[in-house]
Amino acid sequence: MQNWSHVNTVVEQLNHIPSKLHGTDIMRIRPWYLDGQARFYRQTIILGSHLNPDINTLFNNHCLNFEGKVKLLHEHEGVLPKVLLQVRQIYERIDMESVDANDVRLDYFKKKVFPKLKDSVQLERIVGTAPAKPMVTSDQRMFTFC
Repeated sequence: MQNWSHVNTVVEQLNHIPSKLHGTDIMRIRPWYLDGQARFYRQTIILGSHLNPDINTLFNNHCLNFEGKVKLLHEHEGVLPKVLLQVRQIYERIDMESVDANDVRLDYFKKKVFPKLKDSVQLERIVGTAPAKPMVTSDQRMFTFC
C-alpha cells in the first residue's frame, strides 16, 4: 500500500451510481443498487500483515454488509523463542558524505569488518544485501552481497 488516502478514496467511490451508461444493460441493474443500498450488499475483504488504526477505520466506516462483519486475526507465534544460540550483533557507524554511497559501505566492510570477523570466528559464509547493486563476491567466496 503506497498511499492510504488513495485507498480511502477508492473505497468511498465503490458504490456510487455512474454518470454515464457505458453500454450497460439497464434491465440487469438491481433495484437496491439504484436505491443507493449497494454498500450493504458488497463483500469486502481487507488483508494486512498487521492491524492498524487506518484498517480499523476503513473496516468500521465502509464495510457495512447487512449480513454482518467478521474480523479474523491470526497471530503467528514466530520462531525467535526457538533459537537456542545467542547471536551477537555488532553495529558500526560509517562516516559518509551521501546516503546512497553503497560502494563506500562495501569497501568499509571489506577492509574493516570482514577481517575482524574472519580472524575471530570460524565462518563458512556471510551473505548481505546492498540496494540496487550487482552481485559482489569475495576472492575466496567467503562473503556475498546481492
